[in-house]
Amino acid sequence: MMNDGSRQHRLRIRRAVLALLGTAAIAASAAGCQSSDGARGTAHAGGSATAPSGSATAPSRSSTSAPAGTPGGAGSAAVRPAPDPARRPTYAISATVEPAGGSVDGQLTVHVPQGVGGDQLRFRVLANADGYGGNFHLSGTTVDGKQVEPQLTGSVLTLDRPADKATTVEMRFRYTMQKGKNSGGTLGLPSSKSSTSMVTQLLARFDTGLSMGHWYPALIDGHALARPVLPKEGDLGASPAGDVTAHITVPNGYSVISGGVNTKTSTKSGQTTYTQEGHGIRELSLVVSNQLVATQQRVGNVTVRVWSTKADGAAAKRVSGYVTRGMAIFSKDFGSYPWSELNVVEAPMPAGVGGMEWQGMFWVGPDMFTGEIAGLSGIADLVGMNLQSTGEFTVVHELAHQWWQGIVGVDQTGTGVVDEPLAQYSACLYFHDVHPAEANDVCASGITMSYQMMRTMAEPDGVADRPTYDFTNDYAYAGIVYGKAPGFYDAVTKVIGNDRLLAGLHRLVADHAFGMVTGRDVVTALQAAAPDHAREIATLWTRWMDQDHGDQDIDLNSGPLGNIGTMMRDNPDLAKLLRVLLGI
Repeated sequence: MMNDGSRQHRLRIRRAVLALLGTAAIAASAAGCQSSDGARGTAHAGGSATAPSGSATAPSRSSTSAPAGTPGGAGSAAVRPAPDPARRPTYAISATVEPAGGSVDGQLTVHVPQGVGGDQLRFRVLANADGYGGNFHLSGTTVDGKQVEPQLTGSVLTLDRPADKATTVEMRFRYTMQKGKNSGGTLGLPSSKSSTSMVTQLLARFDTGLSMGHWYPALIDGHALARPVLPKEGDLGASPAGDVTAHITVPNGYSVISGGVNTKTSTKSGQTTYTQEGHGIRELSLVVSNQLVATQQRVGNVTVRVWSTKADGAAAKRVSGYVTRGMAIFSKDFGSYPWSELNVVEAPMPAGVGGMEWQGMFWVGPDMFTGEIAGLSGIADLVGMNLQSTGEFTVVHELAHQWWQGIVGVDQTGTGVVDEPLAQYSACLYFHDVHPAEANDVCASGITMSYQMMRTMAEPDGVADRPTYDFTNDYAYAGIVYGKAPGFYDAVTKVIGNDRLLAGLHRLVADHAFGMVTGRDVVTALQAAAPDHAREIATLWTRWMDQDHGDQDIDLNSGPLGNIGTMMRDNPDLAKLLRVLLGI
């Protein structure tokens, strides 16, 4: 998600606010505001050999990209869904969706193979989360044909499993989707004082249609952290790869866009039923709309559709170009894109979020999609923002998630430090290949400036590799996970070189395709690519992910935020005032 790149858009707008408040801040400082901790946030001189200075950016390359339009070129692994379907859970879903009122009425059958899911089967039910207000109803729940009393607490449904054997679960569910909110807080930004998880806005109805993420009960991996209360920050993905067949019935005139493939369409009595199939995916997300049109092209053996409003057709063509180039680069570097289709959808996002990833599909918010933020172009110029580059960074970040949380799965509430930093790093790889002249600036703006912003707001550094539940606000989460943690890959590159780093990531995908990984798996794959530096790689992971050396490793005084950031860190009262103004 760009709670980052996605989230980057929120931070950039706030950065613009800082610029506008700069004169007032200088005046306040001159009036005598005193610092109670003048040394806090000051970058240390020097540093250890394992602590590179500056931004977390990928090195420039000259020969690592496959030709445009040819994902999976020479040397790339041909990744495909796990060959043994018996090891994947299967979902059969029939659902009727009413866009006008947002009602969803579905029947679900899940076959869970032996050894998958754990001793108790847990399902994520976003529509029943505390505060969602979807009036969720569950009925007819059976396990292996026997009626059971489900344990539904908040967003987690738990079912006892008779034994460690293949198990079939059936249930009926219905609820009403909430009305979406794509603005809030100061300048349309979410306030960190809000008690509602951002994720609930991914299952909502908007003027342009229904965004249906986490819309049906999805099996949670047996080793994943899953609490009934949603984390305030980050994503929810924690499902093992499976096979999904869904029959979705909507009024005539509506399209059903998914991360799968439409295999059948039938019309009867004013209703259209689309049969969507997805193989090796973790969840089948949907967008239901009668206002979007597709810009379609073939990229190698993959059909890419970019869905947008008619008014944004020109932007759709640009986004299609970003995706084409990105697929070629990532397929070369990490392994072939495994699915036959990819849908990219211009969709309303929760306030401050620019995009959201799913397997076979990702969403991009309208401002990131078009590269335009109404009323902010002048301010953007003032603080050195290139809005189209920001949008392009968001698009390729979300595309990279097809590998990081798509092919290679992650428990995003427990180990989100794996997929998000990798998506950030991958976006920088793209920029160094496609836009080498501006890559360093874009990557600094898209990554390390998040950390600078966090420190400017007097948020302390902290451990990156921790559950998302432990982050108390979006500044800390974005600054540490999206802003600091990607620096690990830059640091490793300086030790083992770019070719061996990419070989390690390629190996991570090949060894764990359609499985789940942790940080330990990332370290092991990189060590296998550079065994002579195994200890240094482990030490770097500890430094960047498990410790708090951000102020030493990242230049806090560079870029547009440098002077203002120093002023805020030296004058806590100013930072406090700004936090109030920004509603955090």
